[in-house]
Amino acid sequence: MAERIRISTGSSWEPVVGYSRAIRVGNRVEVAGTTAVRDGKAVGIGDAYAQTVCALEIIKESLEKVGATLADVVRPECS
Repeated sequence: MAERIRISTGSSWEPVVGYSRAIRVGNRVEVAGTTAVRDGKAVGIGDAYAQTVCALEIIKESLEKVGATLADVVRPECS
């Protein structure tokens, strides 16, 4: 079985609810639940662009921690 690498959010809810910012198993990385929150504070309140940029930066950082990049991201095709 492949090693499981978890990237923590540092949130107090993480151990209670049981989630991680990102998880890598083998050559697959899954990222979920990313919002525009830094150091426990909402970023860009009322500014969807700033919130999106922040969330994407957090995703990028999480991917890099498990050896991936934004260039590795794919989205399943809808049929």
